[in-house]
Amino acid sequence: MSKLDYKNVPVELLDGAAESLAYGNTKYGAGKKRENKSTDDRYNSLVGHLQAWKSGAKSDDESGLCHLKHAAAQLGFLMQSAAKVEKEVVWMREYLGEWTND
Repeated sequence: MSKLDYKNVPVELLDGAAESLAYGNTKYGAGKKRENKSTDDRYNSLVGHLQAWKSGAKSDDESGLCHLKHAAAQLGFLMQSAAKVEKEVVWMREYLGEWTND
């Protein structure tokens, strides 16, 4: 893979996700909420925020933040989970491949 060019990532995406995460850290304590949510919960939250935004809701009632900022954070968590699973699958394939070749 070639070197990633982060200048193509909208700063609003990064700032929005960071604002949502800062709100969550204040509400739940740093890292607490992210450890206890399933991927189904994350997905449902992502879709819920996208639907609320598409329906015209300007901001989340509880946090006051734009729904897209919360959606960006949830998408980030889902991508993090997917990457973790992929690493585990690769490790298992490598481990089992070496183990079964004996």
